[in-house]
Amino acid sequence: MQKQVLESGTSQLALRVYEPAQPARASVVIGGAMGVRQDYYAPFAEWLSGQGFRVTTFDYRGSGESLPDTAHGGLRGFKADLFDWASDYEAVIDSAKSALPQAPLYLLGHSLGAQLPGLLNNQGKVDGLVSIAAGSGYWRDNAPQLKRMVLYFWYVLVPLATRLCGYFPGRKLKKVGDLPAGVMLQWRKWCLNPQYSVGAEGESARLSYARANFPVLALSITDDELMTWRGTQNLINLYTGAARTNRSTQHWVIEMQQNGETVLTGTAFFGLRRDTWGADEHTMPEVPAPADVARASGLARVEWVKRYEMRFAEGAIPAEWNGADQGTSRTRLWLRDDPPRPLDFASLTAVSDVFFPRVWRRRPLLVPIGTVSMTVYYHADAALLQATGSGYLLGQTQAQAFRNGYFDQTAQLWNEAGELLVTTHQVVYYKE
Repeated sequence: MQKQVLESGTSQLALRVYEPAQPARASVVIGGAMGVRQDYYAPFAEWLSGQGFRVTTFDYRGSGESLPDTAHGGLRGFKADLFDWASDYEAVIDSAKSALPQAPLYLLGHSLGAQLPGLLNNQGKVDGLVSIAAGSGYWRDNAPQLKRMVLYFWYVLVPLATRLCGYFPGRKLKKVGDLPAGVMLQWRKWCLNPQYSVGAEGESARLSYARANFPVLALSITDDELMTWRGTQNLINLYTGAARTNRSTQHWVIEMQQNGETVLTGTAFFGLRRDTWGADEHTMPEVPAPADVARASGLARVEWVKRYEMRFAEGAIPAEWNGADQGTSRTRLWLRDDPPRPLDFASLTAVSDVFFPRVWRRRPLLVPIGTVSMTVYYHADAALLQATGSGYLLGQTQAQAFRNGYFDQTAQLWNEAGELLVTTHQVVYYKE
C-alpha cells in the first residue's frame, strides 16, 4: 500500500493506493460513507488488490487524514460542502484513470459513495458503479429504528450543535462523526426532501444524475440498521440514464462516435438462458430450395450488397420503378455471405439488416428512407450457429403499416434445417 497526497481545488486529499502483484485487471475507487474514514476499507482494499485490481481509497476534505486547512487545524470555520466532496471524488477518479488509462475504472460506493457519482463531471471515465448499503437518505426511507429519532436529529441536534461549534461534533455526540458545517447542513437539506439530492438541488442535479449511463449494481443489506430496500430503490431511480442489471439480465448502453460527434446509440440486452418449455410460432415457410432459385444479379448499386449472395423466392428488388402498388410488401429469399463463411453473431447481426426498405417493395418508387431504430433478438446460441455453418439462411420480411412518413418492418431468419435463428424489427422513415 502506498500513501499519496492529491490536490483537489485548494485542499489536499489523503489517498491510499493498493497495487496488485500482477498487471491490473481494472481500477477500483472506493467512495466512503458519510463520516467513515478510509481506514475502514483497508482490509477489503487489500483483498481486492490480491484479486488483480488497482484500488484507491481516500478521505474527503476535512475528514480522516485529509485534514482541514484552517490555521488551528480544526473544522471550525472550515468551508466545504457536498459539492466539494463530489469534486474530491472527481479528482481521485482522474488520478486513478491517468495511472491506468486503458483499463476499466469501477466505483465501489458505500452509502454516500454511491450517491455522489450522480453529481460528477467526469462520469465518462466511469465504467460501472457497485452501490453498497446506499439509499436516498430521505428520512421516511430510513430503517424503523432510525426513523423514531431522526426528526429530533435533523430539526434539533444538527442545527443546534453545528451553530454552537461551527462544525458538527459527531464524535462527541457519537453520531456519524465530525463533519464540516457545510457538509452537514447540506446533507440535512437532502435528507428532508422526498427526492433527496435531486429534489434539494433542483434541475441541474436531476440532469447530472440522468447523464450517468454507466451500469449500476445495487446491493441492499437485509438487516441494515439505517437503510431500507425502498431507500435503495429510490436512490437508483435517480440514475435514470444508467444501465440496469440484476441476477438474470444486463443492459449495456452503447454510444458510437465519429469525429467527436455521437452518430449512433443503442442498448445491448444480455440474459441468462434457462432450460424451460419452448416452441416456435414462426415456422419456416415453404419455398423452393436454394439451388432451385436463381441468384439475383444487377443489385450492386451500393457496395455492401456485393457482400451477399441473394436468391429471391418472392418479392425481389423491383425491376421497374413505376410506383404501381404491389398489394404486399413481403419478401422471401435465400442468402448468405459472399464468399461463404461460417456464421457467427457478428455476421448474423449484419445479415439481419440486409432487407431493402419495404416501402420500395410495396410501391416501387425510390423515395428517400432512413432507419430510425432497429432491434435484433437472437434465438440461436453458439452451438446452433456452428451447426448452421456457411449454409444458406432463409429470410422473410414484411411491413405492418405505412403511415405519415413512417413504417415498421419485421423479419425472421431460419437456417436450412428450419431452425429460427433471429428476429428483427425496424422503424423506418420515408419522404414523399
